[in-house]
Amino acid sequence: MINVKYCCFDASAFSLGFASAHRDTLLLEKSENALSDYVNAVIPGRITEPHTAEGRAFADFLRKSGCVRDDGILDSPSLAPAAAEYALKYNIILNTIIVSLEKRNEGFHILIHTNSGLQNVFCKHIVNRPSNSNGIKYLDCIVSDTNYQTLSKMEASGIIINKSFEREELIVSMPFEPECGVNEARIRFVEKMREAFGTSVKIDAFAADFAVGSPYGEIIRDYEAGVELDL
Repeated sequence: MINVKYCCFDASAFSLGFASAHRDTLLLEKSENALSDYVNAVIPGRITEPHTAEGRAFADFLRKSGCVRDDGILDSPSLAPAAAEYALKYNIILNTIIVSLEKRNEGFHILIHTNSGLQNVFCKHIVNRPSNSNGIKYLDCIVSDTNYQTLSKMEASGIIINKSFEREELIVSMPFEPECGVNEARIRFVEKMREAFGTSVKIDAFAADFAVGSPYGEIIRDYEAGVELDL
């Protein structure tokens, strides 16, 4: 039995920030990546200046790990290995499935399935990460911006198009319902693109998983929101 005071059901920037200020915290992440809300998205962002000691330490780590370019842009490809290193500081279990959750008078009993099998967790408080996704999740891919005119016509169906920081690239984000799996989403994504461009369409890269949808849209702000959460 794992006994902790707090439990977060992901290892997002928000949850890592919370754990940095509340050390008796267990992070249960369903994917294989810490900072999954940014590692699993291909939309880059800029980092803002932190205003907490924890935020400054996190920002310094990102810079020293080569995750921030000279112009302040977050370098997504460098983030996954850096996130794995950073997560070593915390009590975190990756590739976790929540099997059951039972409310008890003194807290919560959680049955989880991990790479080691079934495990029991008891915590006093569950910390929920803020979300602005309204249940909709997005899968991102990278395509050439030569298709921009046709892609822009698809925005009415909920597709979001962002310019990449790299030249001649667009990041296309397609919405999916909560119950859709990533493999099904990729198939539907390709079918949608072929409807628009025919069989010649070329998708340069898919994100490894759905973009979780960060609550504040910027990694330092998300992290510090967790640091400053008052329970």
